[in-house]
Amino acid sequence: MQRSVVGSIYGYLVCLLAIVIFVHSSAGIVNSVFGMASPASGFGAPVGARGGPGNIFFRTLPPPNINVRENSRITVRTVFAGEGRLQAARMLIVSLVLLGIAILLFRWHWRWLHS
Repeated sequence: MQRSVVGSIYGYLVCLLAIVIFVHSSAGIVNSVFGMASPASGFGAPVGARGGPGNIFFRTLPPPNINVRENSRITVRTVFAGEGRLQAARMLIVSLVLLGIAILLFRWHWRWLHS
């Protein structure tokens, strides 16, 4: 069966989009792995949230369940590190799901184009 030009363009564009999603999610996987290994470095966090407890743009107030007067600075850093690991784990899961979707999209449309 001969495919129309519009159908072919659609199929190749979807394949190209799947490749872009694949590359983006692969970069997200690498970034979140580094974020889980070193959460204080800011890896794995969104671009606007980079920094650490000393960065004024990261967070101006401690979390509500932390009393800074009773706890040391090390405890506050531990909380921020835990939040960084949680954020990195979330990004890892989202990137893996996007990677799976991109692979499925590409395979299905590529087979459709060449069938």
